[in-house]
Amino acid sequence: LRPTDEKVRKQLGGVLAAIGQFRESVQMLAGLALGPDDQFELANLYAATKDFDAAVTAAREYVKLDPQDPRGLRLLADVLSYRGNATKGDYAESLRLLRGLAEY
Repeated sequence: LRPTDEKVRKQLGGVLAAIGQFRESVQMLAGLALGPDDQFELANLYAATKDFDAAVTAAREYVKLDPQDPRGLRLLADVLSYRGNATKGDYAESLRLLRGLAEY
């Protein structure tokens, strides 16, 4: 399936995610103009496919869209530390985010 309508692609991406077809779901959502909820979902989908670099990028984009949502901050903290190539800076940022969440 290769729908071109943005709304159909978002709906199909959600269905694919619901049945565990995470990579296919990412393909449906990639390249679309995403609102905050869809961006959060995309970050989670990238994490589910273990593409942590893409998950970090998507999570950062979500945090830009909704910087006060603790779910996004937690997601970013998690995926920063999950990366196989995580640096000390990634771990430090993850820890800073998690400490900030303690204030919520």
